[in-house]
Amino acid sequence: MTKKGFIYSTTILILVNFVVRFIGFAYKIILSKNIGAEGIGLYHIVSPVLMLAITFTTSGLPIAVSKLVASQQTISNSNGSIKVFKVAFCFSFLLSILLSLILLLFNGYISFNLLKNNDVRLAVILLIPAIIIISLSSILRGYFYGINQVNPPGIAQVIEQVTRVLFVIGIMTYLKGVSPKVGLLIATIAVSVGEFFGFLWLLLSFKISSFKNKKRLNSSIKYSSIFSKLVKISFPITISRLTNVLMQLINAILIPQLLIKAGYTNSEAIGMFGRLMGMAMPLIFLPFIVTSALVVNIVPTLSKLLDSKEEVALNSNIHLCIKITLLVSIPITGYFIFFATPISKLFYNDVKVSSYIVSMSYSIVFLSLQHTLSGILQGIGKQLISTINHIIGTIIQLITSYYLISNPSFGINGFFISFILSTLITFVLNYITLEKSVKIKFKFIDYILKPTFATMLSLLITFITYIFIINIGIKSFFVLLICMSVSGSSYLLLLFVTKALPDFVYKKFL
Repeated sequence: MTKKGFIYSTTILILVNFVVRFIGFAYKIILSKNIGAEGIGLYHIVSPVLMLAITFTTSGLPIAVSKLVASQQTISNSNGSIKVFKVAFCFSFLLSILLSLILLLFNGYISFNLLKNNDVRLAVILLIPAIIIISLSSILRGYFYGINQVNPPGIAQVIEQVTRVLFVIGIMTYLKGVSPKVGLLIATIAVSVGEFFGFLWLLLSFKISSFKNKKRLNSSIKYSSIFSKLVKISFPITISRLTNVLMQLINAILIPQLLIKAGYTNSEAIGMFGRLMGMAMPLIFLPFIVTSALVVNIVPTLSKLLDSKEEVALNSNIHLCIKITLLVSIPITGYFIFFATPISKLFYNDVKVSSYIVSMSYSIVFLSLQHTLSGILQGIGKQLISTINHIIGTIIQLITSYYLISNPSFGINGFFISFILSTLITFVLNYITLEKSVKIKFKFIDYILKPTFATMLSLLITFITYIFIINIGIKSFFVLLICMSVSGSSYLLLLFVTKALPDFVYKKFL
């Protein structure tokens, strides 16, 4: 993929991710207002079970499919690409069936003994259709990314989110108020409903793409060889994602229990966990709108550049990814710290969430860089070391969380400390690994100083605007809309003036 193609594909995925995150964020608001903090807490207790199950089929395999399909496309071997897809699709299907059977047979043990909550047993069973559908959809996405078609997976994501939201709104409107337990079941079923419609779109797009693609060679690549390569590429990445999901599952089990140990009631602990995972955390992961797009495109791009030994282009793409990540994560950090209270009031009507947002905001830059650097390391074949770095950070988070959260002096603040420390350490380890593998020069003025300066000035301008429009009595929704427009435009203008934007922007406009 050329640099122009990389930028185009990344831009499309960023736009798709923005739409999907926006809809997803609206979905979380709808859920929180209909089933409350306790219902959200129950939903986020059972969600890691789904994430754990699909990690085996949706983390490393799609990336491996993308890389192997891209390799076949370079020699215009469509039969080879189809072979890769077939092997991965069948393997993913069999694995998802096995995981579903485990969930069906051991749902009681999972609910009672692992999750320590009797209210989620039926929800655990209702996750089974989603496991199969999501697993198969991920292989289709990997295939499309491998042939440089980002539109079908992007549209599928939008379809999934829209149908999920419509389903929940429809059911909630019909029932006219539900308990947290019933709300949990509705939200769980909605996952399968959304994924089903997205899968249908991907399947239709695959049929159309296969029919149109006439460039076919008699592929000599063996199915056994494809399977071996799929496992070799996907295994380290799957272990890394598995560690992350296991941590989410442990958090779902551990945090409420440790909070109770610290002196909170069960209802208070579930509510605090709901505010953390269901309200504050989605905001903290907002930069992933950009970094996820970067990672999807950078893995096959760097892999090809490394094979062709194009060191200049390799370094250029790495610098571009790091720069874009910081240009996005630094201002988001500033805005969440200074505007946490109005954000929490507007979106959740819960002022308590503001303290969670402020505390978690200090991890945004490290978390975003950690995500981007892990994608870069996967692209240059260092996925095993990246996995080890991630495991080290996870172990540190687990140990510090265990000792701090149960301490009444820290409580939920113990999680904030452990999360920030973990993301910082993982980022540092990933950066050291990258620096040893590829000689890069960190440009402090361009990467840190300029966006920080632009963020501070933009915050000042936004704050003045916020005070002004509040005083003249404009309603809350329009306050957000105006402030977002002012902050975004002023930040971009300041970046443009200080020449902090990527070089291709100035080549286009100057």
